[in-house]
Amino acid sequence: MRRLFDRLLKALFGATAAGLVATALAVAFVAFNPTVLENANLGVFDQFQRLAPREPLPDTPVRIIAIDTESLERRGQWPWPRTEIARLVRNLRDLGAAAIAFDVVFAEPDRTSPARLAERFDREDPRVADALRRTSLTDYDAALAEEIARSPVVLGAFLSPTDPDERRVPPRFPASISFVGDDPRESLTRFGRIEPSLPDLTKAARSLGSVSLATRRGGLIRQVPLFSLVENRIAPALSIEALRVAVGASGYLIRSSTASGETSGGERPVAVDMRLGPFITPLTADGGFWMRYAGRTSAPVLSIWRFLDEEADLAALRPEVEGRIVFIGASAPGLRDLVATPLEDQALGVSVHAEIVEQIVTGTFLSRPDWARGAEIAATALFGLAVTLAVAFLGPVAGGLTTIAALGAVGLGAWSGFGEYGLLIAPVGPAIGALAPAIAGGTVRYARSENQRRAVRNQFENFVSAEVVKEIAADPARYLKPSGEIRTLTLLFADIRGFSRLSEGLKPEELIALLNDVLTPMADAVIDEGGTVDKFMGDAMMAFWNAPRPTPNHPSRALAAALRIQRDLAAVNAEFAARGAPAFTVGVGVNTGDCSVGSMGSRRRLDYSCIGDPVNLASRLEGLTRQYDVPICVGQATVATLERGAFATLELDRIRVKGRDAPEQVFALLGDAETAADPQFQRLEERYAAALSEYRAQNWSAAAKAFREAATAAPPGFDPQPLCRRFVARIAVFEADPPKAPWDGVWSAETK
Repeated sequence: MRRLFDRLLKALFGATAAGLVATALAVAFVAFNPTVLENANLGVFDQFQRLAPREPLPDTPVRIIAIDTESLERRGQWPWPRTEIARLVRNLRDLGAAAIAFDVVFAEPDRTSPARLAERFDREDPRVADALRRTSLTDYDAALAEEIARSPVVLGAFLSPTDPDERRVPPRFPASISFVGDDPRESLTRFGRIEPSLPDLTKAARSLGSVSLATRRGGLIRQVPLFSLVENRIAPALSIEALRVAVGASGYLIRSSTASGETSGGERPVAVDMRLGPFITPLTADGGFWMRYAGRTSAPVLSIWRFLDEEADLAALRPEVEGRIVFIGASAPGLRDLVATPLEDQALGVSVHAEIVEQIVTGTFLSRPDWARGAEIAATALFGLAVTLAVAFLGPVAGGLTTIAALGAVGLGAWSGFGEYGLLIAPVGPAIGALAPAIAGGTVRYARSENQRRAVRNQFENFVSAEVVKEIAADPARYLKPSGEIRTLTLLFADIRGFSRLSEGLKPEELIALLNDVLTPMADAVIDEGGTVDKFMGDAMMAFWNAPRPTPNHPSRALAAALRIQRDLAAVNAEFAARGAPAFTVGVGVNTGDCSVGSMGSRRRLDYSCIGDPVNLASRLEGLTRQYDVPICVGQATVATLERGAFATLELDRIRVKGRDAPEQVFALLGDAETAADPQFQRLEERYAAALSEYRAQNWSAAAKAFREAATAAPPGFDPQPLCRRFVARIAVFEADPPKAPWDGVWSAETK
């Protein structure tokens, strides 16, 4: 009793120690947060967004006006003259747009402007240059600037990582920015320089906003910098500037981590949230914004040509524009700014700006609170300890259930936090905390339980194959009961034809060597296709599929093994011929059906085998290969499981084998899918089927003729003439002595 207690204590201590070590490693892994863990958590957050995208507003205050393919076909290739853009701005202003935001940067002068053309013609043709300067409109850029100055326009600007140009004065951002707490600008996303539109256009605009969408790992836009630091200025994003102009706010109020006694967890202050008019928006520490996408069902997209066409009814467009924020961007191939999001591989960049406005207006946010990392570390430790104790003291079943419950709690907690509160709580670390001790503790218990199974292995390893030994050792009660179990199997019998005749004149050792050379590749074909070699019976082999392990598609794998046996036999015979040994042929029978399978024999000697009527039929099918001059004979139950065209099977006959009253439809296996697609096989299949039809209708003359025609169609690797001659000979007998009525076309095989 004391010895048993000591062994139990030792086992429990080993499992507990392994679980505690695994838990500690998991906690350290989560605390360190390596790139692989961060990417995994981001992938989970992406999946959450796919499962629960943001509900779009039924009447969103945002519209996207797209420079699309239809507009280019109607108005010509881009870029268009700035007079076109001026007309667009004027029309949108007249329709009552609350803000007009361009996700387009006009960085170069309009080359079609008369002023630019005059400069080009100064050398080529001064008279043309003078004529151009005398036109009433000499500068298209100036015309656009005039319309921009009269309208609530926000122009876009690129933020570049390159160093700033010291000779250039960077543009100012009109919005005022105030802080609650210390200035967090040192923590904002940094860029080297700003690249705005032309100075005159920028000065005329109501505001200026960044169109740059900083990508994260994997190239997905998960966060967008609402505030960036560029050339020592805080640059707001195009989206929030458009919203600011629309609501008439003068600026932003950014709250930092030092406000109201909050701390950032570091030495410098970081951004927490920002107020814009009536809206309060959470920010990441670097001034970013977590995106929660609605995807393709978000802001409606309107074609830009509708606002430029001289014959268009602008009044009809007023409901789409009046009081709304309008974003203008490109969607035509070659122009469009495509980005990848968790919901779309190719989304329009301008749609991201539109979705930011929608999120702020609806208050639909994602955020990762300051306490998230600490909660994840604590959850990793808690679940790790719970699983460790369950595995060590309650056993593997309870430990597994505890692990499943812990994983469920992690997943449900992360999903609920995302769906109900918009919180990004990373679940991968706590899930590792639950799995790691389960695996570690389970491994220790498994290693110790192997000592108990070793006795079973030692008892049976001399009687059954190594594959079966593993199954018996894992569950002895299942395999050692005399009743076995009923399972659908596919059986294969392979027999060397004429072996007794071929063995005459050979010494015993020569005969055994030749036999092994033939049987070895036959067994290899079965094993490689996932089958079990049941036994060797002199010059024959029996095998089956779908036991002891379940084998998906076991009929197909058995047929693949049968074809490989014939192919490998050809290679063996070629080798035999080189050394003067006789050639061998092998007949193969394959059948499928429900059998009793398990350990059979006496108490002293057991063999894992199967019995049942399908086994007997498979053996009879192997014998039929001699009667029908085919290499492989297959039962109807096996063929019924195959997909059309997967194998080249040819219906041979309907027979009544010896020992069975029920007739069986018998098929020849002539090849794989390649053979099935061969025109010669298809011709043989068609003609042979026609011959069988005439034969079963007792149209003897027509049947004989049809069989002779079928004999002329020879697919690769098979000569149908011996088979067809047998039927012609049988028909000759029937013509002389017709079968007695009623005749069902079934042939009775009198031999095995």
